[in-house]
Amino acid sequence: MQGKIKIIESDNKDLIKEGKVLEDTNIHFSGINTHILTDNNKNKKEEYIFQIDFVTVEAESFLFDGELRVAGTEKPVSNVELRFTPFFKKD
Repeated sequence: MQGKIKIIESDNKDLIKEGKVLEDTNIHFSGINTHILTDNNKNKKEEYIFQIDFVTVEAESFLFDGELRVAGTEKPVSNVELRFTPFFKKD
């Protein structure tokens, strides 16, 4: 699923800061509650592992609470609350 993400809360500012906006993001719902989140930034693509604890369905977006960490590393996790607004990308 493609969309835009805004980080509402983060308890590890070194990993990801509150207020950060990821304009072009894919969420691959790959497990029961652990998923792959890819930031398609123009400078470099960044991949995260996102374990979702809670989901709130809003009018045009989803509010996710969970743990986020950089994929392929043992870097510390961050408990985050983020807003995901899906969109259809036109090529």
